[in-house]
Amino acid sequence: MPDVLIVDYNLPGLTGIEFYEKIKRTLKEEKVIMLSALDDGNMVLSFIQKGVRDYVIKDENVIDSLKAILEGNEDFLSN
Repeated sequence: MPDVLIVDYNLPGLTGIEFYEKIKRTLKEEKVIMLSALDDGNMVLSFIQKGVRDYVIKDENVIDSLKAILEGNEDFLSN
């Protein structure tokens, strides 16, 4: 299994959360990061309720945001 699973919210035929729900039983300690172009607080809340703790908006900072999460650099994300 991979150490990190990066999932886009909009997938063909289902959402990233639906995909996560289908595979989460096979995941052990893997980190899951959800990506989306939408900045929607209700959607982020639903991610958290389902067990996805990391969310990245697909914008000009997407690569830096992913790196910050993977490196545990929370100071970057709060700027």
